[in-house]
Amino acid sequence: KATAEQDYTQFIFDEIDELNLKGGEIENWEQNLNLLSNAQAIKDTMLGAANQLLNSEQSIIDQLQQISKNIKNYVGATPEIGTLSERLFSCLEELKDIATELEIQESNITSDEEELQSVTEKLGQANRILHKHNITTTDELIELREELSEKLYTISTTETDIAELEKQAGLTKSTSTKAAKNLSIKRIEGIKKFSEALNSMLPDLGFVNASFDIQHSFKEMTTNGIDDIQFRFDANNTGQMQPLQKAVSGGEMSRIMLMIKYLLAHTTDMPCMIFDEIDIGISGETALKVGNLLQKLAAKHQVISITHLPQIAAKAKQHLFVYKEASDKNSIRTTKVKKLLPAERIKIIAEMLSGNQESATATKTAEELLGAN
Repeated sequence: KATAEQDYTQFIFDEIDELNLKGGEIENWEQNLNLLSNAQAIKDTMLGAANQLLNSEQSIIDQLQQISKNIKNYVGATPEIGTLSERLFSCLEELKDIATELEIQESNITSDEEELQSVTEKLGQANRILHKHNITTTDELIELREELSEKLYTISTTETDIAELEKQAGLTKSTSTKAAKNLSIKRIEGIKKFSEALNSMLPDLGFVNASFDIQHSFKEMTTNGIDDIQFRFDANNTGQMQPLQKAVSGGEMSRIMLMIKYLLAHTTDMPCMIFDEIDIGISGETALKVGNLLQKLAAKHQVISITHLPQIAAKAKQHLFVYKEASDKNSIRTTKVKKLLPAERIKIIAEMLSGNQESATATKTAEELLGAN
C-alpha cells in the first residue's frame, strides 16, 4: 500500500515538475499565445494606424498641422485662442510620438509558427494539469509541487525509519527471548524449593492438612516472560489441587500471602505490607506464630496488621486503636484512630482477651504478652 501511494505521488509530482514552472509563467504563456495567434492582424493594425497618423495623403498629423498653423495667426486676438494653439501643438507632438511607437511595435511583433506550436502545447499541458487538480494559477501549481515533494520525502524517510525500527524490533525480540528463557530456567529451578518451604510453614499457621504446589507451563511471551504460573492449594488433603484464589477464604488467603511475602521478603522491594484480619479462623499457639512471623517481617519492612487477636496485637511496636464515637448534637458516629500509650495498650489488649469486663487475670496476661516482646 505504501509503495503504491509513493508511486502515485511520484507520478503526479513528475507531471508537474516537467513543466519547470516559475511564478506567473502559465499566465505569461496565455498572453504570448494570444499575441502569436494574432501577430499578423496586430502588425497590420499598428502599421495602418501609423500610416493614418503620419504617412498617408491628408494624414491626421498633416491636417492638424494645417489647423494649428491657421489658428496660430490669431493667437494674439484673445488669451483663449493662444491657449488653444498651445494645446494643438501638444497634441501634434504626442501624435507624432504615438505614430513612432506604433511603427516600433509593428516591427517588434513577429509571426513564428514554431513558437506558436510550442506555446500551444505547453499551455495545453498546463491547463490539463490545472483542471485535473481544480486550481487556476501558476503559483497554486507550484505550491502543489512543493507539497508533493515534501510528501515524497516523508514517505521515503518513513520507509527508512520502518526498516530501522523492524531491525531494532528484531534485535529486541531476540534479546527478550533470550532473557525470558534464562528467567524461565531460574523460575523452574525455584518452584520446587519455594513449594517445599511454604508447605513446611502451613501447619504452623493453622493449615494442618493442607498442601500447596505451583503448576508451570509455557505460553507466548509477554511482559512477564514465557511462563504461565499458577499457585494451587488443597485445604483438606483431598488430593485435588485448585487455583489458590478459589480454594481459600479471605482470612486464609491473608495467611498464605503472609507466608509468601515472608519467603520473598529478602528478594523483593516491599517497603510496606498490609494484612487485613489475618487472624480469622486461628487462635492460641497458631496466633502466636502468626504474630512472630509478622514481627520478623517488621524488622526490615513496615507492616500494618488489622487484627482482633491480642497475641498478634501485642507483637507490634505501635498500637493504633480504631473506634467509633457518637456526636452529642446529632448522634452521627465518627470513626477515629488513636495511638495508644503503654498503659492504654495493656487495657485494650486485656479487653481483647476478656471482653469489656475488667479482669485482673486478663490484665496480667496482657502485661505478660507485651513484656514478652
